[in-house]
Amino acid sequence: MIIVSILLVGFLFLFLFIILAFLLIGKWKTFEKAGKPGWASLIPIYSTIVLYDIIGLKWYYIFFEFLTIIPYVGEVLFFLYIFVINVKLSKSFGKNILMGVGLTLAPPIFFFVLGYDNSINYIGKVVNGDLDFNELF
Repeated sequence: MIIVSILLVGFLFLFLFIILAFLLIGKWKTFEKAGKPGWASLIPIYSTIVLYDIIGLKWYYIFFEFLTIIPYVGEVLFFLYIFVINVKLSKSFGKNILMGVGLTLAPPIFFFVLGYDNSINYIGKVVNGDLDFNELF
């Protein structure tokens, strides 16, 4: 019974490692497609700042990441914030809101698609420094 448990945990770690590798490879190619260094996707806080630069946001919007400190409401607001960021990212690559939904719900798959699909090109920053919810949809 213990060996089966160890094998299951091992397969779980292997599966999670493959998903993480898929995400990092996809983000690396997405960053390179946007003209940023791919290695920037590997550094935790810096990758978020570079992602905001790809979209056109100012660097200090990273402090919205602290919304999760607020119990219950913070998690919902953070999810909505990440949704808006992903929609803006998809629009900066010329895609619609469905790509933003995919980037929010299944990032490893959709970052990989965004990075490796030759028909998707970076068209530029879609935000002028500050978030605007008017042009979300």
